[in-house]
Amino acid sequence: MDYFAGITTQRGAHRRYRTLALKWHPDRCSDERAGSIMAAVNHDYKECLKRIEAANDSRLEVSETQIERVPVKRTRPKRPRPREKPEADIDRILDKGKALLTDICAVAIERGITWLKAGIKG
Repeated sequence: MDYFAGITTQRGAHRRYRTLALKWHPDRCSDERAGSIMAAVNHDYKECLKRIEAANDSRLEVSETQIERVPVKRTRPKRPRPREKPEADIDRILDKGKALLTDICAVAIERGITWLKAGIKG
């Protein structure tokens, strides 16, 4: 009698073995057949584990045709951008400063004209 028929996982086999051992172990069971039944359970348990291991191994075997060949995209490492010359940095900063100063002056002149007009009328 195969005590482990239909078991497909090691965890399931271990649970079944534990249940049967608690029921049929000669130290727990007073039935005269307990020793021979427990020997059969031990044998079937070992065979079940071998069967499960073989099934797992066959699932892991992969033939060469089952492997999908994916081309590897080779990329060059990015080169750091060349830094601009310090003179160019200074020129850019001065240009921004001139534009900002021009805007500030334009606002100040508008406000001054507004104040002058308000003072003349007032």
